[in-house]
Amino acid sequence: MLTIASRQIARNPQLLYALAISGRALMKRMAPAWVIASLLIFCACPLSAAPNPPGASGPGEIHSQASGQAAKSPSELTPVLNSFPTAWWNWIFVSLFAFFGCGQFVLLFYQSSLMSRTLETTQRAVDTAERTAADFEAPFLFPVLITSSIGEDLASLAEHESSDLTAVSRVAFTIKNFGRTPALLQRASAVFFFGELEDAHNDAIASRLPELMLEPLGSLTTPLEREIDRPLDRAALEALRNQNTRIYLRGRITFLDVSGNRYEQIFCFTWDFPNGRFIPWGAHRNRRKRLSSRRRRLG
Repeated sequence: MLTIASRQIARNPQLLYALAISGRALMKRMAPAWVIASLLIFCACPLSAAPNPPGASGPGEIHSQASGQAAKSPSELTPVLNSFPTAWWNWIFVSLFAFFGCGQFVLLFYQSSLMSRTLETTQRAVDTAERTAADFEAPFLFPVLITSSIGEDLASLAEHESSDLTAVSRVAFTIKNFGRTPALLQRASAVFFFGELEDAHNDAIASRLPELMLEPLGSLTTPLEREIDRPLDRAALEALRNQNTRIYLRGRITFLDVSGNRYEQIFCFTWDFPNGRFIPWGAHRNRRKRLSSRRRRLG
């Protein structure tokens, strides 16, 4: 049996390495045990060699000891009282043993608590590093505006003073992947409206898109178009000039990364009337968040 075990160990160097590591760890753990055992033996020897108390002897022995001690002089009894070991020395050794034992227990408890705190700190650092790496490598989908008729429509309203003239503006945009990894586009919705940003608006055209794979720096081949919710007139033009209200393009995009994590990107643009172009509106309205983790892995 020993020969078979030795052959198996020789064929498996990893097992041999694990045995060596466990052997060193066992020796480190056994060193305090050997110290405590030696202290216990060292304390047990004086305890066994200590003179028996009077209560431990029989009646005849008590009478003989008492008569023998009575026959001795005080000068002869002094060496017996001061002889080694005595009860005081026994208590000293027992106290040292208890002190070292309690010290070992406190030290082991402190080491275990310190190791647990170190492991928790290391786990948090690893989780933070993994989350940072995942966010850095994750795809980033964001709309890119292509065409808009707002500028022409507002210019036409400004040229004609008729209050009955209206204009229905349109905007076209695509979705581009600015990330470092591919993304699987699932859904894209957007509303194009004139009014207050807090007003509730629903995208009547939005529906679940056919899942489209967008490579890094890739975009949709067919742009998405939206029409403003209500026609613009002279009153709307004056409100835009006075900046009492704005024109917004707001929406959200849902997509998957290569690991199957599901993300949602919300976006919000507003029409900058002085400069005549769309600009992002609010950092908290243009952000990406993870909805679920490891929903499925893309092939």
